[in-house]
Amino acid sequence: MSFSQISSSTLTVISSVIGKGFSAISLTDFTTSALTTIASGSTLEIAGTFFLADSDITPNSSSWSAISTTTSAWLALTPSGTSGSQIISAAWTSTEPVWSTSKQAYYASAASLSRVVALVQKAGTSTCGYKSLIPIIQGVPIKIRIPIGSWDMDATTQVYSVYYGSLDKSKIANVSVEIANDNSPAGWESFNNWTTSEVIGNDGAVPQKGINWGAGQYRFTLARNPSGRFDSTYYNDSTINRGYVTFDYYI
Repeated sequence: MSFSQISSSTLTVISSVIGKGFSAISLTDFTTSALTTIASGSTLEIAGTFFLADSDITPNSSSWSAISTTTSAWLALTPSGTSGSQIISAAWTSTEPVWSTSKQAYYASAASLSRVVALVQKAGTSTCGYKSLIPIIQGVPIKIRIPIGSWDMDATTQVYSVYYGSLDKSKIANVSVEIANDNSPAGWESFNNWTTSEVIGNDGAVPQKGINWGAGQYRFTLARNPSGRFDSTYYNDSTINRGYVTFDYYI
């Protein structure tokens, strides 16, 4: 099945109370790496019309295949059909949405009827690196949390493979990092309030900061000082996720 248009007779009260921009979208497998779908029961408004998902909705598979691995994918919902019995098609796109003032939500373009409701990172053929719902209020950032993955900090000074996808790095703000020692989850430590004797980053030939991203690389670089507290056997377990990079993204 699919999204179907809610009967207009039901909308007399709904439209006056909820209005433009309403969204109650839920994603399946939100906290796992599995490729997400739209959960049954999700509802939203698109350009004045309300829709209800009567089953889980799987976005078009060919649209997912077209997205490059380690880059970002936006989930767009597009209505079609005769007014009163419209349905929605779901597809992935690599194009970042824009805010439509007239529709009070994020759309593929100001004139488009394709409403964008979620952002994920393509990690593989059927896996995601992160997942986030799009805010329904202009100016509120998307919250993104990326696992660092395996990192034996005792043996390796730097880790480069924390990808944030094809996002505009100028829109990234409030970056923070949590590091787990080998007693995780009891051993979370901040990677941000460091001193030069504990954590450094690599910014070219001269270490300057704990987190940086190279142009066109779409990834964070994390580094620890060879003589700092993370250069320790308390951080040498290569079988665990070493922690998370968390940041705000302003679309």
